[in-house]
Amino acid sequence: MPRLVPLPAFHDPRGDLSWVAGGHDLPFAIARAYWLTSWTPGVARGVHAHRRLHQLYVAVHGTISIATDDGQTPRNFTLSRPNEGLLLGPMTWRSLTSSDPQAVLLALADGPHDEAEIIRDRATFLDECRP
Repeated sequence: MPRLVPLPAFHDPRGDLSWVAGGHDLPFAIARAYWLTSWTPGVARGVHAHRRLHQLYVAVHGTISIATDDGQTPRNFTLSRPNEGLLLGPMTWRSLTSSDPQAVLLALADGPHDEAEIIRDRATFLDECRP
């Protein structure tokens, strides 16, 4: 089930520092990092699920809304702090939006991009979630 997780943070007069270590702050080793930028307000990104992939999303700048569904419980999250992340496991449908074109979302994943393990059709996702 998707859940918000606090990330370590350090503040001093020079500014703030947050970090994450795979296998320590996360329940997985980080194999890939990517980021989403140049948001078109009102246009959803993501809109898919992964069969096996684990990910952590962090809004490093701006505010990002994330609607999730694990096939049982739809939930909505808002990320707006770089010291908090959204942990997503396999078989979690996600749709991301931001009204801020300058928002930046960092995604950390436990595996490489594999188009074959991505579900882009919502009906297929719901069928695969059924026991």
